[in-house]
Amino acid sequence: MFWWRVIQKIQKRVCRHCKHPFLPNRRNWTRQRFCRKPECRKARKSKSHQCWLAKNPNHYKGSENVERVNQWRHKHPDWAKKSKTRSKTRSKATPLRDLLQDSVTLNALITGLVADLYGSALQDSVEKKIRALIMKGMKIQLAMAGLEKKRRPLSTPA
Repeated sequence: MFWWRVIQKIQKRVCRHCKHPFLPNRRNWTRQRFCRKPECRKARKSKSHQCWLAKNPNHYKGSENVERVNQWRHKHPDWAKKSKTRSKTRSKATPLRDLLQDSVTLNALITGLVADLYGSALQDSVEKKIRALIMKGMKIQLAMAGLEKKRRPLSTPA
């Protein structure tokens, strides 16, 4: 089926939550019953969760599951504390430099350029070279910032 025929078949629907008309996504138009509004998405999620619970009433219930979870918690007593401290340290103490380096190493163009310039496609060596280049660039920027502070302002003729 060609895309223009699909678009011709797509008609506006009424959202089951907010009752407003909406145009469904062209990839999912046969099944989409809720619009894209956040409150309607929450309602859809809640409805699908209720349906799932109705189909799976005994999921993770019963003494064997309780015992299994208790054994796991006994073996991993600090798990909850570690996950909370990890998320706090990431959100508060992540330096801007690390974020910049991560975004640069994820950029396919820069990775490809460095691999081509230095003749190595090994991930570790490319990443080390990118980090070294970032540090070199930061040193140059710091030096330039220091020079700008030392320069005298241009005097304007009177």
